[in-house]
Amino acid sequence: ASGKALKITDGTYIVNRSIVFNNKMHVDFSPNAKIIANGTTYAQNAVFVCSGSIAQIADLSADAVKGASSITLADTAGLQAGDLLCIFNPTNSSWSGFRDNYKAGEFVKVKSVSGNTVNLTKPLFDSYVVANVNVYKVTPVSVNLNNPQIESNGNAFGLIKVTYAGGVIVNNPILTNRNNNCLSINKSVGVTIIAGDTKNYGTTGDDYGVIFGNSQNVRVFGGEWYARRHGIASGGDAEICCVPCRDIKYIGCDISNDIDSGTHSADMHGNAEFVEYYKCTIKNGVTMQGANVSLIDNHIYGGMDVGSCIYTAE
Repeated sequence: ASGKALKITDGTYIVNRSIVFNNKMHVDFSPNAKIIANGTTYAQNAVFVCSGSIAQIADLSADAVKGASSITLADTAGLQAGDLLCIFNPTNSSWSGFRDNYKAGEFVKVKSVSGNTVNLTKPLFDSYVVANVNVYKVTPVSVNLNNPQIESNGNAFGLIKVTYAGGVIVNNPILTNRNNNCLSINKSVGVTIIAGDTKNYGTTGDDYGVIFGNSQNVRVFGGEWYARRHGIASGGDAEICCVPCRDIKYIGCDISNDIDSGTHSADMHGNAEFVEYYKCTIKNGVTMQGANVSLIDNHIYGGMDVGSCIYTAE
């Protein structure tokens, strides 16, 4: 409750309900520490759960232009350097017409405030019209997980769920599940996953290893990522602040799935932009959707129901 780091010493621990962390989830697992999730109900849809929050603030007072390093708000009271904001267009298909939930918007970080001008740490990915968008201030959580080892018999929908984070580091996750996902990062910025091994042997249809939903600035270095459907997936939902996935790089990853699933192992939905696979081994195909996505120096093996290595759509 105090937000201090948690050390889990060697041993096997039985967890039968969701463990909810407050403003940060900082957990260090000893090399032989393991959690077995064998409960029947996990109220938060995961074993480890950590979520920030949002609050709507003043609207834009001038249209924002793609590539600009600042935005203008009707009121900047209370904003300061380091704050995380979300510009969001709630109109269905406002970013892409392929699906209703592909809505425009992005997360931005405040560099400084001068009058009604908010200077940003990075240029805007997109342009926004005042009348079309709302602005939210994010109160983010912080996540730092070292050697997390969690296994579920399938009663847990997911093993680790993070929402509205402003900094995530997950080092060497060893995760095994038989349901929807092993690791789910949602509406978060600044995510680093280092090595690890996830296996999801689910049979329900939507079975993923790692999910990045509506998140930005994501890096995955190495690791083996397997699930019956998609070993790694990026996409998202239609709720408030569900902006396109942007600036995601998979580097040296081994991604695979069950060929009998009839789909590709490496997945990006059509609300993705600047997603890159670099020097990865992708077994059973990859989908390229969205805008400005790339495959560089990978080994890609065919599979899927149509036997293709690379599938493009949306």
